[in-house]
Amino acid sequence: MPKNDLGLWWPVEPRTTIAVNGNGFEQLQKLKIRLSGASDDQKQRLLLALMEPAAVYDAKQLRKAMQDALKLYSARQRRFGLENCFIEVLVSRDTKQLELVFEEYEKVAHHSIDAAIQQDFSGTFRDGLFAIVSIVRSKPSYF
Repeated sequence: MPKNDLGLWWPVEPRTTIAVNGNGFEQLQKLKIRLSGASDDQKQRLLLALMEPAAVYDAKQLRKAMQDALKLYSARQRRFGLENCFIEVLVSRDTKQLELVFEEYEKVAHHSIDAAIQQDFSGTFRDGLFAIVSIVRSKPSYF
């Protein structure tokens, strides 16, 4: 660990360590290549995310949320594959990602994801989608 101005040891973020190192870019590329063949997908994604600058990682997350919001909106317009699209997005994304998706969806559609679910679905399927949305927005209040 490096020392701060007072000569005390302090931890450094992995991204900073790579940036300070003279051949950090080369090391980063080698590590990405080696990790790309890893069998443990979650470990691989975690390590690759840690190596990206925070702003780049955040931008990628926002871009993905925008893509998902557009996917949901387009499926509603086409009326084809609507259920599968909602299942894919609501079930396969983590809560932070879904929060972004809901925000972006409102910008694109000019109404909430709740309104879309209310209008397009019925019965227990609609109840299930509402449950997912409720949990994403506030897990404690759902339970």
